[in-house]
Amino acid sequence: RPSNIGQKDQLHYTQAFILESYRHNPMGILSIPRMTMNDVTLNGTFIPKHTQIFPYFKSMNRDPKAFEDPDQFRPERFLDKNGKFVNNDRVIFFGRGKRKCVGEVLAKAEIFLFLTYFIHSFKMAPVDG
Repeated sequence: RPSNIGQKDQLHYTQAFILESYRHNPMGILSIPRMTMNDVTLNGTFIPKHTQIFPYFKSMNRDPKAFEDPDQFRPERFLDKNGKFVNNDRVIFFGRGKRKCVGEVLAKAEIFLFLTYFIHSFKMAPVDG
């Protein structure tokens, strides 16, 4: 029988797979542009007031300081030693703060339901040998 949203907290690997999918292949690589309010120097680079800044999700989600082996697709990075799902706020997919996507909760629920229904539609078995 297909999963329902009430089973989400029991399907740890599924949650880890979805979060790793967000991290590894963000649907939108750029966020809504922001603008600097003041002159600022960031990592030695001067950025003048009123400069448009486009947050680049793909780069943030593949930061080697935040993720070991960032180019590898490994859902296990979001599981603890007992196989329980561990959320990671460093994965940016729906934005941050007051400008993040208002549909985040609905989108996450729909993605979970779609994926579990899709997987349930197939018969899976180990390969012989």
